Amino acid sequence: MKKIAFIRSIDIKQAEPTISQLKNDFIKNNKIDFKIYYSGNKLDDPSLSENIETFDKNIKIEELAYKIFKWKPDLVVSISLPDNNAVRDAVLKEYLYKKYNIKMVMHPIKSTLLLGNKWDTNFWLRSMNFNTSNAIHISSEMINNLHNNYEDYKYYFDAISTSISNMKKPLFVKPLRNSMSIGVKVFNDDKDIIDYIYKNKDQDYIIEEKINGQLYGMEALIKNKNIFFQPLVKKCSLEGGALMPFGHLRYGNIVIDNDIYNKITKQITEITKKLKLQGSVEFEFIVEKKGFKFVEINPRISGMTNLSSSISNINTFSWLINSNITKKNINKKINDFIIAEIPLDSVSENFYKNYKKLKKVISIQNVTYHNGEKSWKALFKGKSLEKIYLYINNLQKKGDIKIPLNIKKEFEKELFF
Repeated sequence: MKKIAFIRSIDIKQAEPTISQLKNDFIKNNKIDFKIYYSGNKLDDPSLSENIETFDKNIKIEELAYKIFKWKPDLVVSISLPDNNAVRDAVLKEYLYKKYNIKMVMHPIKSTLLLGNKWDTNFWLRSMNFNTSNAIHISSEMINNLHNNYEDYKYYFDAISTSISNMKKPLFVKPLRNSMSIGVKVFNDDKDIIDYIYKNKDQDYIIEEKINGQLYGMEALIKNKNIFFQPLVKKCSLEGGALMPFGHLRYGNIVIDNDIYNKITKQITEITKKLKLQGSVEFEFIVEKKGFKFVEINPRISGMTNLSSSISNINTFSWLINSNITKKNINKKINDFIIAEIPLDSVSENFYKNYKKLKKVISIQNVTYHNGEKSWKALFKGKSLEKIYLYINNLQKKGDIKIPLNIKKEFEKELFF
């Protein structure tokens, strides 16, 4: 029997649909024992208690490695997010192999650090001739120098002001290393940007031009030269709305222009080879009328892993194990259904207890995100996005769920505009 160890560092309930499918299907059928080393919030799922070993989030790498070594796993797989935990897992990978000869599915440290830094990612993509947004980097060190010695450093602000005056509005101001769009602001006025970065001087920022088009995400799963593309997911939002991705409608399977899709997968393959990526990585890009531009590359599993796995019928975690251990072919047909991930304001107790009996409801979770925000989210399936919309509206009329207003507007924008 093979033994697989997973590393996880935020609310495990976010990954519950994918983990449950893994446990009840792949793990059972392949006689695999697994354990999740977990440093997130209090575990509320009793069905996983026997598979969980907790560790403190501030644990030293050598202590975590020894804790894993004592269990003698055949393979360790990173399923951590956000980016700071991905960096920890990249370090853990190298330590486990050098100290205990234990292999871990994770990206190299150098690549993980690069992709966890929005400016480094943007600069690297442009240097390699991949399309991405026009951007500049704002140094907190220089801004702090301005606070302390304005006369000697005022020209730095002149450089920033001149640069952003030549950039197309609106502009995104993003903290350099934060994940999940936390702290991202949108500005139309140059002075507002200058005021904001001057007042919030304790971290670096990247300022990017907005790219016109539709935002999509795609997970790529990599084992050496073998790469599997999970289906395209469309990420919806409203102009001026909150940018936290979990607060928006996301759905797939999406079909786009075949030439553009082939260029996307070709370039993703090139990027994974250049950076020697191994494991799961999420690519975000804007699709325009005649092409596309990369927005971000997240060196880890993503917040849409549950959705991607449901659409493709290929569990991301199962694929990562299979490609490294069992080597069996996983051939499953992509769902004919549209599957949508929908945040909910509330779910009735009775509906939550009985939703598993409904064919159109894949999962419902009450989760805590890594910024402390709590939310309900659910996966629904239907023959079309319109049928899903009609179905959830009917559930709301019956009092089973409450749908956020922005989600209704995003549905309507997708369906009617």
